Amino acid sequence: MKKYLFIVITILFFQPLHAQDIFIAKGQIEFEKKVNVHKNLQAVFKSDDDNNGDDDFFAQIIKQMPEWNTTYFNLYFDGNKTLYKPGREVTVPGPKGPDWFQDPAQSNVVFCNMDSKQSVSQKSVYESTFLIVDSL
Repeated sequence: MKKYLFIVITILFFQPLHAQDIFIAKGQIEFEKKVNVHKNLQAVFKSDDDNNGDDDFFAQIIKQMPEWNTTYFNLYFDGNKTLYKPGREVTVPGPKGPDWFQDPAQSNVVFCNMDSKQSVSQKSVYESTFLIVDSL
């Protein structure tokens, strides 16, 4: 009896595994980026040697800003094509902060076609928008 049980267990363990056969060719991935705004502002204001006693002013600015800035980005993929662009909007109570303090790549859109080995990027620089076509 033990011999038969050993043979059955051995056969079950040595069956070929098919765990890597599934390949997802189409889908969407959402990325979340969280930045501690208070820490970044404190680092900027402390590195400024010419603050001339404006610590109270900078502390007031930091208190008015939300502590965390959360942004979302989506990556869509289908076969050999990908599209990376900003995701859902997050509404935060209070002031959002000046435009110059925002992440410069926050509104970028990048499309890649692996078949033609080409990427097309839409990038915003100040008030201008540029389309950049490049090879991969």
